[in-house]
Amino acid sequence: MNLPFLRKKEEKEYFLTLLLRDEKVTAVIFEKITGVVRIIGKKEAYVNNLETATLEEWLEVLDKAISGAESALPEGIETQETIFGIKENWVEETKIKKEYLIKLKKTSDALGLIPIGFLIINEAIAHLLQQEEGAPVSGILVEIGQKNIIVSLLRAGRIIEAKRTKIEDDAAKITDRLLHHFTSYEVLPSRIIVLSDKDDNETLSQTFIGHSWSKSLPFLHVPQITLLPKGFDIRAILFGAASQMGLEMLPQEKNATEEELSTEENAPTPQPQEEEKEEEFGFIKEEDIKKTSGKADSLKIHYATKQHQKLITTIWKMVFSAAKKIFAAVRLLRFPTFTRSYDQPPRKKILLFIPPALVFLAIVILLSYVFFLKATITLVVKPEVIEQKQAVTFSSVTPTDVGKKIIAAQIVNVEEEGKITKPATGKKDLGEKAKGNITIYSNLTNEQTFSKGTVLTATNKLEFLLDQTVKVASVSGASDGQKTVKAAVIAKDIGKEFNLPSGVKFTLSSFNAASVEAKNEEAFSGGTKKEVSVVSKKDVEDAVSELTKQLEEKAKKDLEGKIDSKTKLFPLITNAKFSQKNISNKIDEEAKSFTLAGSVTYENLSYQENDLRKLAKDLLKEKGNRLGVLDDISYQVENEQKKNDGEATGIIRAQTFLLPKFEKEKIGKQVEGKSFDDAQNTLKRLPQVVSARIKLSPNLPLLPKLLPKLSRNITIIVEKE
Repeated sequence: MNLPFLRKKEEKEYFLTLLLRDEKVTAVIFEKITGVVRIIGKKEAYVNNLETATLEEWLEVLDKAISGAESALPEGIETQETIFGIKENWVEETKIKKEYLIKLKKTSDALGLIPIGFLIINEAIAHLLQQEEGAPVSGILVEIGQKNIIVSLLRAGRIIEAKRTKIEDDAAKITDRLLHHFTSYEVLPSRIIVLSDKDDNETLSQTFIGHSWSKSLPFLHVPQITLLPKGFDIRAILFGAASQMGLEMLPQEKNATEEELSTEENAPTPQPQEEEKEEEFGFIKEEDIKKTSGKADSLKIHYATKQHQKLITTIWKMVFSAAKKIFAAVRLLRFPTFTRSYDQPPRKKILLFIPPALVFLAIVILLSYVFFLKATITLVVKPEVIEQKQAVTFSSVTPTDVGKKIIAAQIVNVEEEGKITKPATGKKDLGEKAKGNITIYSNLTNEQTFSKGTVLTATNKLEFLLDQTVKVASVSGASDGQKTVKAAVIAKDIGKEFNLPSGVKFTLSSFNAASVEAKNEEAFSGGTKKEVSVVSKKDVEDAVSELTKQLEEKAKKDLEGKIDSKTKLFPLITNAKFSQKNISNKIDEEAKSFTLAGSVTYENLSYQENDLRKLAKDLLKEKGNRLGVLDDISYQVENEQKKNDGEATGIIRAQTFLLPKFEKEKIGKQVEGKSFDDAQNTLKRLPQVVSARIKLSPNLPLLPKLLPKLSRNITIIVEKE
């Protein structure tokens, strides 16, 4: 027989969930009845940019979305209690940033909303994935909106870092570029999880599957692509909210797509789920929600662990078991049987049983709370940044020696072919030499022979050459006149200026004019000259240099393809050898342009990434041992220079964060049994600690906020600011 006062009719309650994205607001109405929730209304409204929108624009777009979703409510019913789904950049240290909090408060006041909590959208997505896959998810979450794209790094179900940018190219290329900004990680997870607002999921899937990811990204292998169904973010927020309120979602809505997340007027009334979920994440409230008057900044939905949920279940089972015995005794007193045997306890003995049972129950609850209460303290510390620089040599002939700052290297090479066309910039004069005939007049007493090529100089200083060998007779006496001979001459150089008129006098080399002179009876002709472009030696050298430079980028990419993921290339090409294959024109040949074809062999040095990391660790080791714990070591090589064909030099700049070394057991003993306020004061006095978060499990209402009496039940976690 059931006790009458335990019967209670479950009434329907309605809640509003608002997902606030860059360009879209989604309002979802869900109904709670008998511990189960179901979606009854949904509406989307779009805005250019929610972050920069005015308060009036906020009110307009939120009112539009809420009104559309509330159209599915029964007549006369309006929703007020609201859960917000917000972006990760709106939150700082578990609280909503002031500029967004002000807008949320004003919006809530204007629209009559009562905020009861908030969820970070991409965290909710990560936890729903964990729920569905049965393990914490590690991967790269890509959220594609209408105008923006967000890339988040997931490690063991937690959002480690997120980057966002506008959509100006296809989603895979943008993701590739954004991943280059995740510079603090040696290896990226080889799984990409895509959530998109767009309709063509098949095309989007092929875009990511067909994309060639940059070899410089630290993937261990080609990333696996997982495309989430449209509306997964809505389902994640709703699942998170329902779980925190201790409710269940209808099975058909747990795996629903966006098209299926719609109102069903004739949907069956949900029934309580008999099986309890093994793992779920819940509200942990610091105070009564309805007493906060909309202070959404003090309410944050956190995620409890499986062990804590099991602990709560165990305690309450003990309570219900004891209560069941008490109710049985009371029932026996109120409704005694008419045929009671002698071995049944008399009523007075039963009355004596009740006080000890209540005392026993109180002791069980108290001991359970003392011995099973656990606390997790998260210390947020501000790391100290240290940096070391050191000259390093990369050598192909010497093994790695960290002490001597030498990194072993191997020579890798690749041959690239190409051609280039360049204008001819050399200049050259082309033309003909002037020709003519002269008469030589000799007063020499001896016969004289003038050889071919003898230089004759005209009165205007222009030089001509005899074009033949001639002889002139000697003069025998005063009565004998000058001897003459005719000869052909040619100009020493080209040009019109050598076309001399008739009657010009000439002198012959080695003879004075009184002894020998010459004269042309007729004008010279045939001399011409013009300037033309030719291929110069410098033109060819410049073409070789430019072609070598043009092929260098291709060579670097091809060299990257010759090394594995654990090997790095020296950033500079250490040697380039050009081999000429063909040139369209010879040097000094007339041409306006020429084409040079050839091949270039490029050489570079490669080294093991782990060797450089060991060197970076060694540089930071002394400070790390002295001051704290090394975390997130990063390093890079600067001022790279070629030393010779087999060696190169550079400066390694190593950087890390120093976290203080905490004696966690000692800290636990210092705060055991203390109130939250006293514990916070103690924890904030620790070196480099900027804040401390304390979470109890189980977090039972009405009990004082005290840390466990046993320090072994206190877990200390250190996080970097």
